[in-house]
Amino acid sequence: MLSRIFFFLTNNRVVNSIMIALKMDGWIVSKLGMYKRMSIDHTKSAQAMAGFSSHIEVQEAIDKTHADLIDTATTYLKTGSSILDIGCGAGAYLKHFTDHYNATGIDLNTDMIEVGKKTLPKATFIHADFIQHTFTERFDFIYSISVLEFIAPSTLNTFFKKIHDLLNPGGIFFLHYPHALNYKSTLYPDLYYIEYAPTAIEKKTKRYFNIITHKHGFDNRKVTRFDTQPYGNGKRIFKNGYLLVAQKATIN
Repeated sequence: MLSRIFFFLTNNRVVNSIMIALKMDGWIVSKLGMYKRMSIDHTKSAQAMAGFSSHIEVQEAIDKTHADLIDTATTYLKTGSSILDIGCGAGAYLKHFTDHYNATGIDLNTDMIEVGKKTLPKATFIHADFIQHTFTERFDFIYSISVLEFIAPSTLNTFFKKIHDLLNPGGIFFLHYPHALNYKSTLYPDLYYIEYAPTAIEKKTKRYFNIITHKHGFDNRKVTRFDTQPYGNGKRIFKNGYLLVAQKATIN
């Protein structure tokens, strides 16, 4: 019953527009979102538990994102730098940083966090909502992969501002997100899985960051409002993702 209610509330453009205008979309997503209630299969990898298959078309895009993330960290960070993974899951990406950096991950899913604690004992794991959680430290590098689709439109500014505030001066932000694949997606027809327009993300992030790169995550194309050449005939696959790398800006 709860799933049906959530589907109705989040798959109606008229209802969604009203909720966004009233800033109720964040409450709906946080209370009825399904991610934090995902069941865990301990026989699967951290990647599979997060919902991503190892199909070649998916895997090659995921492999590139891993490489881009590592390359960004290597370029901008020193050994011992502090790193935060927003939506870390069981540590599919955090595993790259536990040996040489001070690595922290935050996630809503209790089971994912428990798996991460067991497999990556050197990392610090926080079970909490990133936007609601009060941090006691700052970070040199913050990244978020496949999380933005669960951030409600009315809380998007809060999300980016908090990342800005949590970064040390000169800190780097790495964001990989599923971008809009058609015009309909830009109207927020589905609050459970939001595909933002790259132009909308760039406008928001420019308030807090100096953009280093913002391009298609797999083939480096520039997409404006929505992608006219999506992979997989426009299906929601990881290959249809956009990459932002930015540096904390000084704001008044």
